[in-house]
Amino acid sequence: MASAKKELISGVFFTAIARYAGIAVTLAVTAILARLLTPDDFGVVAIAVVIVTFFDMMSDMGIGPAVIQNRSLTDSDLSSIFSFTILVGVVLSLVFFFSSSLLSSYYGNDKLTVILEWISLAVFFYCIGIVPDNLIKRDKKFKYLAKINIIVNSSCGGLAVLAALMGWGIYSLLVVPIMTPAILFCLKWKEYKLKPTMFIKWTSLKKIALYSTYQFLFSITNYFARNFDKLLVGKWFGTTSLGYYEKSYRLMLMPISTLSHVISPTVQPVFASFQDDKKWQCEKMLVILKFLAFVGFPISAFVFMCSKEIVLIVFGSQWEPAVPIFRILSISVGFQILYSPQGAFFQATNAVKEMFYCGLVTSVLCISSVIVGCYWAHSLDILALLIDISYLASYFITYYVILKIVFNHDVLCSVSLLVEPLILSFASLSLLYVYQELFSTGHLFIDFFAKGILFCSLMGIFELKTKRIRAFFVQSPKTTDFHEN
Repeated sequence: MASAKKELISGVFFTAIARYAGIAVTLAVTAILARLLTPDDFGVVAIAVVIVTFFDMMSDMGIGPAVIQNRSLTDSDLSSIFSFTILVGVVLSLVFFFSSSLLSSYYGNDKLTVILEWISLAVFFYCIGIVPDNLIKRDKKFKYLAKINIIVNSSCGGLAVLAALMGWGIYSLLVVPIMTPAILFCLKWKEYKLKPTMFIKWTSLKKIALYSTYQFLFSITNYFARNFDKLLVGKWFGTTSLGYYEKSYRLMLMPISTLSHVISPTVQPVFASFQDDKKWQCEKMLVILKFLAFVGFPISAFVFMCSKEIVLIVFGSQWEPAVPIFRILSISVGFQILYSPQGAFFQATNAVKEMFYCGLVTSVLCISSVIVGCYWAHSLDILALLIDISYLASYFITYYVILKIVFNHDVLCSVSLLVEPLILSFASLSLLYVYQELFSTGHLFIDFFAKGILFCSLMGIFELKTKRIRAFFVQSPKTTDFHEN
């Protein structure tokens, strides 16, 4: 058990390094490109990225998590699965390429055709990288994964800026989504040197078929829940408004990625080693959720109070219309941080069937909120607020299923673990509000720096008094009481 905790913390550490470095690179690159390119350029590429994300999800078909979870796969099985991903990658990239004209005509934007044709390459490289990527995660080679991600993301980000400076315009935004998966595949394949086979063994695919099917169905529903808003905003509000909305949404996702996406990639590989010990898994899950709550909710308060400074400092004054959208979306950051690792908890417990049905319900909530915001209210601000509400509801629905059905545990702990973090977040909100109303200088950098000092000081005092966050890293969790039905 001690080694499992060491593996989890080690995985979190190296994943955090890669994630934080990636965020720093993304912020730097985006800050430069936002000053060289127009919101319309970002809006066009945002549509392309949403579509290519769908094709990436289609190509995965739930194979990645299944490779991590299934410990009975032989080298021959892995070669057959790898060959299958190559076949799927070729087919999907060709479908993507030849459907680019049809997709661009839907949005009435001719520039989108060429963008989609080029970005079809990303679909192929993502697909063939599925097996080597998840083998690295299965074997817990988090240090190697962090190293190559930092090197590749930094290099491709620098090339994108160079391309923009050389006058490539909108095409400079294609450097990262195309080159990153291509180079990462080469480096990951080198680690395992998987050999494709002439004939695919269907018996190998059958070993992961059931698990992959439910994972794939969940990915489809989750994709539409996460991207349906961008598709409708681009259609009904135009690419410029989509550019403002998309940048607000991505900026809102950064603190979520900073926390939950550091932990989530580590959870399944480590938890999968204890597939038959539900009590151990539940105890560790609650420890992780409490840690995320103590960090996530105060960050949500900080981002809400610093929304104007963050948007204008990162993107520049031409992006000021994105401020109110970003401010509203930031309300749900705490709940989204808690919600994000739910997929890994379902996967590690082999509860992918429950994950799919739960995802179906929450996806209907999210999609309904988008339809109401776009068609009925026709307001990006109301749309952002409705999305916040749908994420809050998704948190409670999902962890009710995990605790009650998967672990047969008391569901009230999903509420009780929020009490102290919410109190801390309201204290942060109050402190920053007092500064903003009484001491604000009107200077973006000074106000942001001052608010940051106040926030960090409050968090530091809280941690010194309670040691709540430190407990995640240095203390063993107390045994959780289980309540049978």
